[in-house]
Amino acid sequence: MATDLKSLLNHPLSSYSAVLDDLTAEDASGLFSFTKASLGTFYNSAPVLSGLADTNITPDQNLVLNFNEKVTAVAGNIQVCDSDKNVVATVSVTDKAVTVSDLSVTVDLPSDLAIGSYCITIGAGAFEDADHRDFTSTDVINFTVSAAGTGGVDPTDPGTDDVVSKSLDGQGTATVPVELDALTSAFNFTDDTVEVVGNNVVITGFSANDSITITGAVKADYDDGVIGSNGAGDVTILYNLDGIVHQIELTGVAVGAGLVFDVNSFNALPVGDLTFN
Repeated sequence: MATDLKSLLNHPLSSYSAVLDDLTAEDASGLFSFTKASLGTFYNSAPVLSGLADTNITPDQNLVLNFNEKVTAVAGNIQVCDSDKNVVATVSVTDKAVTVSDLSVTVDLPSDLAIGSYCITIGAGAFEDADHRDFTSTDVINFTVSAAGTGGVDPTDPGTDDVVSKSLDGQGTATVPVELDALTSAFNFTDDTVEVVGNNVVITGFSANDSITITGAVKADYDDGVIGSNGAGDVTILYNLDGIVHQIELTGVAVGAGLVFDVNSFNALPVGDLTFN
């Protein structure tokens, strides 16, 4: 079949697949001619998944898929499999848990993932671009889930080797503590006890990848009954140096109630350590 070039160009791009199934197109003069095969990449340029915005996430962190062009959700599923290839989560692309914005698709999984290795797949035709070209890739994207992740690191407060150093000095007052979330990164919290201001902070999510470094005091000062827990397992580190009060509360990190720790017994807990310099 020969089709006049002007007539061909009047077709919307979305209908090219029908026009190009069996096509040789040329203008009246015969100067221009092309076939479906010669269109190559132009005809077949379906949207491409370039990867995940972050391949090491925390258990409660959303997945963010990056495409090479803007896409729209059509129909199909996003599936997450564990390292044994078992499907652990299935989300429809038209579900409210999936948000499409510009080149990115954010997936809020129905439940937090356990720490481990995972992969993600997207059903063919689940997304399409502005010209109705379907996403067709069968690529498998691998990612990991860890207690710290990497996506939660505050870029304005970078640490070394993905560990964020955060000073506790002057944060919170005697009656109004400041709440800090250690789940968003691996933290080294620092407390300078010789500062002219103290602190009062509550740290949630304090885990084995976090630590607290004390300067201006020695380990023996903290062995003398200043570390204790309540019935909820919250551990409070309360230190008073010449009227300057330093209080750090770690929520839910101790087993049992009414425990008093020295530094060694605190560091034996399955959470981050208290160190001195």
